[in-house]
Amino acid sequence: MVAKLGMRLGKSTLLWLVLLLLVAELGGKTLMPLASVAHDRQRPEQLTQEALTYKAEGLKALKTSPDVLVLGSSLPMAAFRYCDNQWQKQTDADDDAVKHHLSVFQAYSRGAYLESLLSLQAQQPVSVFNFTSAACMPSDASLILSKAIEFKKKPKLVIIAFGPRDFMDNLVPEIGRTPAFNALADWTCLSGNVPSSLSLDTIRELVLESSSNCYRNRGDWSLLLSELTTHFVRPVASVSSSLPASNPLTATGKEENKHVCIAQQRYEAWHIEDYRKRYNPPNYLRYEQEMERLAYLLDNCRQKQIAAVVVNMPITTTNRELIPGRLLQRYEKDLSSHARQHDAFYVDLSQNPTFTADDFLDTVHVNPQGGKKVLDELARQLGQSNLVAKVLDANSVNSIGLTEKKEKSL
Repeated sequence: MVAKLGMRLGKSTLLWLVLLLLVAELGGKTLMPLASVAHDRQRPEQLTQEALTYKAEGLKALKTSPDVLVLGSSLPMAAFRYCDNQWQKQTDADDDAVKHHLSVFQAYSRGAYLESLLSLQAQQPVSVFNFTSAACMPSDASLILSKAIEFKKKPKLVIIAFGPRDFMDNLVPEIGRTPAFNALADWTCLSGNVPSSLSLDTIRELVLESSSNCYRNRGDWSLLLSELTTHFVRPVASVSSSLPASNPLTATGKEENKHVCIAQQRYEAWHIEDYRKRYNPPNYLRYEQEMERLAYLLDNCRQKQIAAVVVNMPITTTNRELIPGRLLQRYEKDLSSHARQHDAFYVDLSQNPTFTADDFLDTVHVNPQGGKKVLDELARQLGQSNLVAKVLDANSVNSIGLTEKKEKSL
């Protein structure tokens, strides 16, 4: 009887299909299909997704929670990466990223220069984990913070740094389909991190991607299989990016910080036209969704007793002029208002006279000199508020906003 049942099960197509799916799912949790695919063969969102996965594993592997967690887009990413590479020489971090076949710019998860500044203020060691991500929106930052808490790596202080693009970009996928959601979202963190206005197609995609690693990484596996097939058919030809080769944000290795652009004028023209499309026509629906997600993120910080700092990053006058005037005014007003309403400390660097055109690689991303200015000014304003010392003081009130209100009432 048992033998007959075994033979029947052995011939069951459905059983073998289920076993194959289980093996594929287990493999999908440990394998990185893009690790063997050259950077110039990957799409930008795939590079970002791999970097996010790498940073998540790095955060999870920490023995203790970081004191400071930095969230935001490529604007703060550029400041941290270029400043540290110029003044701190974090070459071991680059070596590890290269070993994992990652972009050293996007995979960089340290904040050595800011650590040194904040440690001096607090008169004790302060650890910083840089979880910034290219094209990160507030909805993505909210998801990342949820994952940090899920990993039991809750920080004492969160620095959330954004620019106008991060609330109104026409060229990024809708919430739930961004690289951050593709890399990190699962059932444990979806609740509260998606707006109620999502389309049915996106809800379906989120359910499938949260349930299956194979489905989530289907594009990566497809690219890997395509590359393997190409190797058998003909030698792989390098595919040039749609961006000019001189784009400083796509460079990797030792040359990435050199502010040298062979086709500078061509790159600047492309960059300005690209941002014009991102801002126009104004995407008011996405703007409202992302402001809602920022409010949720800050409220989550307050509930979890995490002090929050909201940073309005500097951008050039050229970039500001691409944004419809009323929308830009609304953005700056809403950003400061959300920080105030949720007891977060607000740092406005958007029109700080400290920054000049010479501090930027393009119209929004700072160069090493500009990155140092960003971190110096951030640390200076945090020092004036004595925020870091208060946060690290176990006897202090956990929310800096509540602390300030208590002091004013005395």
